[in-house]
Amino acid sequence: MHAIGEHSVVNTANVEYNFRIPEAVVVDLPFPLDVQGLQSPVIVIHPGSGGSAVDLPVEKFAALTGLLAGHGKYTLIVTGNTAELELCKTVCGTTNAINLAGKLNLLQLMVIIQKSNIFVSNSTGPLHIAAAMGKYAIGFFPKIKTCSPERWAPYTEKRAVFVPELGCSNCTREQCARLECMNSIDIQKVVEKIEKFSLSVDSGADNV
Repeated sequence: MHAIGEHSVVNTANVEYNFRIPEAVVVDLPFPLDVQGLQSPVIVIHPGSGGSAVDLPVEKFAALTGLLAGHGKYTLIVTGNTAELELCKTVCGTTNAINLAGKLNLLQLMVIIQKSNIFVSNSTGPLHIAAAMGKYAIGFFPKIKTCSPERWAPYTEKRAVFVPELGCSNCTREQCARLECMNSIDIQKVVEKIEKFSLSVDSGADNV
């Protein structure tokens, strides 16, 4: 970049993606997010990762959905592909979360993200789409070096990253499985971070 005269330093505080789906692009959705009566903030929960990392246990995602639904002040949308239908069904549980698993192509998912305020997931591509769209991005990451947030965290100031609270080191997938590391992530802390982000949403501070 310096060779072509670009000397600015980009970091999470000043990065600008300018990534949005233009209003002129008409995308049919299985659920119209712009109808009246939806609670704001809109939170997308995306529990799958396609095996790209070590995931937060489904029970933890279900607990998170239950706690958020109990607040009665959020619209909760759970997304995933056709292979994740049962996963997303479990995450929704008996809550009023909107289950769109298997109903969205990539463009439709991007529209859902664009219309949301907060995106919650494991380490996976849609988390970075959310960050690029200026949404609050919450991600769960193992301590494995090749999967760690130091390498894969969403590149934005509007993020929260949660890693296992165990004092482990030299992590491998096998060690994570044996110690159930991801299960040590405290979901109550995740809820508290979402509540903090939602205050910014309510004040309009996150408008993009």
